[in-house]
Amino acid sequence: MKNNLLFYAGRLSGALLLCLFLFLSTGQGHAQIASPCDANPFCSDSSYNFPNTISGNIPNTVDSGCLGSAPAPIWYWMQIGTAGTMQLTLSQTNAAGTGIDIDFAMYGPFTSLATGCAAILAGAAPIQCSYNGSFTETLGLGMPGGWGTGASTPPAAVVGQVYIVLMTNYYASVNPANALGSISFSQTAGTGSADCAIVCGLSATNNGPFCLGHNVNLSGQNTDTTQTFTYYWTGPGGFAVTGKNVVANPAQAGSFTYNLTAVSQQGDTCRATTEVIIHPLPNVTLVDPNDKVLCNVPSTTFALANASTSDTFQWYFNNVPIAGATGTSITATETGTYTVVGRSEFGCQDSSTVHLTINHTDVDFDYKFTPACDQDTVRLTNHSEAGSYLWKFGDGLTDTVTNPMHIYQNQDVYPITLVVQDLDGCVDSLTKFVNVNHPLIASFTMSADSLCQTDATPVQFTNTSTGFYAGSHWDFGDGATSTLQNPTHVYSLSGTHQVRLVINDTIICYDTAYKNIYIDSLPFIHMVTDKHAICVGEEVNYQLDYLHPAVSVNWDFGDGVHWLQENATKHSYDRTGTFWTTATVSYPVCEAVMIRDSVVVNGFPTVYLGPDSVLCLDGPSITLADLGNAGNPATTWRWSTGATTSSIQVTHPGIYSVTATVNDCSTTDQVVVNKDCYTDIPNAFTPNGDGNNDYFYPRQLLSKGVTAFSMTVVNRWGQKVFETQNTDGRGWDGKFNEKEQPMGVYIYQIHVVLKNGRTEDYTGNVTLVR
Repeated sequence: MKNNLLFYAGRLSGALLLCLFLFLSTGQGHAQIASPCDANPFCSDSSYNFPNTISGNIPNTVDSGCLGSAPAPIWYWMQIGTAGTMQLTLSQTNAAGTGIDIDFAMYGPFTSLATGCAAILAGAAPIQCSYNGSFTETLGLGMPGGWGTGASTPPAAVVGQVYIVLMTNYYASVNPANALGSISFSQTAGTGSADCAIVCGLSATNNGPFCLGHNVNLSGQNTDTTQTFTYYWTGPGGFAVTGKNVVANPAQAGSFTYNLTAVSQQGDTCRATTEVIIHPLPNVTLVDPNDKVLCNVPSTTFALANASTSDTFQWYFNNVPIAGATGTSITATETGTYTVVGRSEFGCQDSSTVHLTINHTDVDFDYKFTPACDQDTVRLTNHSEAGSYLWKFGDGLTDTVTNPMHIYQNQDVYPITLVVQDLDGCVDSLTKFVNVNHPLIASFTMSADSLCQTDATPVQFTNTSTGFYAGSHWDFGDGATSTLQNPTHVYSLSGTHQVRLVINDTIICYDTAYKNIYIDSLPFIHMVTDKHAICVGEEVNYQLDYLHPAVSVNWDFGDGVHWLQENATKHSYDRTGTFWTTATVSYPVCEAVMIRDSVVVNGFPTVYLGPDSVLCLDGPSITLADLGNAGNPATTWRWSTGATTSSIQVTHPGIYSVTATVNDCSTTDQVVVNKDCYTDIPNAFTPNGDGNNDYFYPRQLLSKGVTAFSMTVVNRWGQKVFETQNTDGRGWDGKFNEKEQPMGVYIYQIHVVLKNGRTEDYTGNVTLVR
């Protein structure tokens, strides 16, 4: 029993489902078909909704798959127009609008309806089916469809494939009274679609191909003569026209698709396309498409821009073909009209035309030159054709008269250019060169430009002037003159003399050249030295007197030191000896002169009195002596005591010095004699912790020879506040029993034993200061 089964859905071709969906959406109805050979066509542009049936059955040779039987059947077929997936939803309702059971089986793919029908009648099994109690079924191609054992996912639809769908009204065999109603289906998913041409037999054609610019006739054909259709054409560039047969004119070459849509009065929509081919025209665009006027140019070239090698060309002059002119360019030499005609490989033809005018301008002139000293005149005669004139004289000046006269301020070779614009507007020019050079340039050379006053050699003057000069006059700058062309002259006066040469030509123009000749004076030199004997490190001053102008003065002091310095200088020597100082004065022309003088450099004597010494009271004297110079009879001494001997006896401490002099060079040395065997006692101390005089102790760094020592300090009340017997102790720090004592005067008693056995005793006061 079917109502005891689970809902059983089979798969239906996606393309079929899409077509069914479109058929249902139109609301159109189709007669019930019992044989697959008479199946109704459908496409993706239609939606289907039609009355069901409660009678009939399929041929007994048909394999209904999971259906087992197929009461009240109807057949539909579709042909895939767009490849892809397809999913179709199928449903059935009775007259009251209540959903009732519907089942299906889908067959395919086939190459045509006829082959599919034959295969089904021969027992071909369905690829998808559904047999259950549901009033909604799903068919699919490349997507799931069907139910139960009939469920499947066939491959996606391919363009040109044919699928056939069987739909049955199982409820008609169970409850015929309530089974009457309608069946509808629609595509609910997928990317594929069915071809609508099978619905109405629509096709589209054109009468092309054509060349660009030609009208194209678009024609529609429809084999469905049972309905009335409205036709709509669309295409590239916004083309949209209503009508079955229309005219299009594409704006560019290429392959274009034009779409024809036919809509019947029942709402059926059919589509067809036709490809229109428009061949391009040959490219006859000129590089320069403008008409040309050539002025004083014999020819020009007309050339095609970006011509195709597959096109052929023919050039024309005044509409007459030019023999052999079949290339992409031509050289034009005559006034007239030039046309190029191009033909493409498809027979398309186009042309370009340009007009050429060639003009020639006659230009000519001559001139006459009149020289002068300052301003040269050129008169020009114009032999050119009528028009306007512009003269350029090459010196920055211009004129516009027909036959001008021009004055040149400077001699040179000038380009004279005449620019003519004829009455046709063409411009040409001619340049000629005029040489206004008639130079008169004075110049000369001298065999010498400087001499010493003692040189009696004559100076040779050579006239090297430029131009046709007729006379020469020389002035030698010392009062002498000459009119010879190449004279000689002997100079006897020193100094700088300006030589002048004046020349003249036959026009009576003059030019002058100048040069200087220098006669050097007789050399002279004298040196004064302030000292001829010095000590090492002492300076010697030199004063030099010589004849100016000198080029340089070089000093050489004989000790490896030399420099350049004019007039006076000074120098000191760092070692002993006799040194010769040489001064060399160089002159511009005359030979250098030299003078020498000597200086004796003495060393300082060495004096050493020995190290510092000490002296005990009541002890013997000590001797201080300059032993290093005692044997030199040239040495003199002067002691700080006034003595002038090489040694002295010292009985008292103090600072003693001696100055030893040899050859006026002196050296001084000194020695300190300290007292020994004594005690120094301070009279105050400041125990404030600053590191200075913080302790009271009767000694200092120079105190020497103490072997025994004792010291007692009492305050003014006689109380002993400090006592020590250390010879190297720090002394009293101003405290008693670690307590600081007040400021004031304290009494000390000291007993000292010296290293010579002598004893000393001291009693006195010391002041404590804080």
